[in-house]
Amino acid sequence: MAGSFTDDNGIGIEDKAPARLDLVWDTAGISVFVTLFQEGLLLEGQSGATIREVLCRRHGLSDDYLDGRVNTIFLDGKAVDNVDSARIHQGCTLALSASMPGLAGAVLRKAGFFSGMRNTITHSPDAPSAPGKEVLFTLKLFNMLLGQVGPLFLASGVIIGSDRLTAFMLERTEAFWKGCRGILLDGVQLTEGEFVPRLRHDQEGLIRLRVVGRS
Repeated sequence: MAGSFTDDNGIGIEDKAPARLDLVWDTAGISVFVTLFQEGLLLEGQSGATIREVLCRRHGLSDDYLDGRVNTIFLDGKAVDNVDSARIHQGCTLALSASMPGLAGAVLRKAGFFSGMRNTITHSPDAPSAPGKEVLFTLKLFNMLLGQVGPLFLASGVIIGSDRLTAFMLERTEAFWKGCRGILLDGVQLTEGEFVPRLRHDQEGLIRLRVVGRS
């Protein structure tokens, strides 16, 4: 997907087809990659799709998990009570969390008993709309969701700026790289030594990244 997009940090990304990067990593090492979701990774979806449609139908999250384990949801900073009426759009930010402690957690919990206490920060239901064009939105994950569903979204595919991915890879230790089982960039198989230099040649582009685990 090519498209113009401005991310959470206000960084403009030009119209350009992302490079395709497939990583096969030792399953234990996936826990390092999921930390990228704390600042947010880009996912693809259709404008006007509901949160349930994009997470469950498009990216493989189970309905039971969304309904039972994802207890706090923010869309563009507004708490969401109904995942079947809140809809994504180009450049929006979707943040997911499991239950948070204390009164704050009870108030922010989706469709919870205390949800009426947060009228000013509650997302209003969106009007139904026909599926629109392909868009990019930012997904953020917090607490236990990082480890539980981060790998699922990585395997489904995310989009990240090549400069950010390069910085992430350069910060990794030798122990991390021992988990590498395969690197495929735009159909070309690379070694660890070839991979990061190739990334550093393109510091302004996007990368469609898939990470799958292998024991």
